[in-house]
Amino acid sequence: MTGKIVKVSFDEFMRAGHIQRWHVVNTVKTQSVAEHAYLVTVIAMELFARIVGFDDPAEVNQLMAAALFHDAPEIRYGDIPTPGKRFIRERVGQDFFADMDRDLMPEIPYVGGTIPERLILFIRVADAIEAYSWISANKAGAQADMVARTCSAHLQNLVIHYTESNGQDWFEPVNAVLMALHLPYISKNARVTPL
Repeated sequence: MTGKIVKVSFDEFMRAGHIQRWHVVNTVKTQSVAEHAYLVTVIAMELFARIVGFDDPAEVNQLMAAALFHDAPEIRYGDIPTPGKRFIRERVGQDFFADMDRDLMPEIPYVGGTIPERLILFIRVADAIEAYSWISANKAGAQADMVARTCSAHLQNLVIHYTESNGQDWFEPVNAVLMALHLPYISKNARVTPL
């Protein structure tokens, strides 16, 4: 029997600091969903400032709220590692997590509406930068080292794809952020192959 799905609530948002990320990777410290969300928000805002600017306050607020709450459904079901998500998607379908997230968070908290695709790009790239940065700084052991390389390859693939598909050069703003985080820049000649 299935009951009515209740969207993620304020009291659940307040528990984001208790939801652990990277729990299948050996790291020197733990990271919470709340820490991750904050860092993704800051990176997304920096990318947005470099690429678009802050001329439209409503759009800026929408990006900020969407980035801050982009992983809020994980408060309900936890941070499922990428290999686990891949395994589940193979069995129940590609849209499983997207559908579940929409049920749990049908609109952007506190600002309403859904996030436009144009802003989703900033959150996806910021999410990839944050993952690469955090795991690079906190990895422990060979498996974590491989995960860091995978995160780097994923980020490079995103930058190449977004640059080629929408005519906007993502290399320069992403490289500025990477350099500020003391990470290697992405070469425009890069062509990443899966690990």
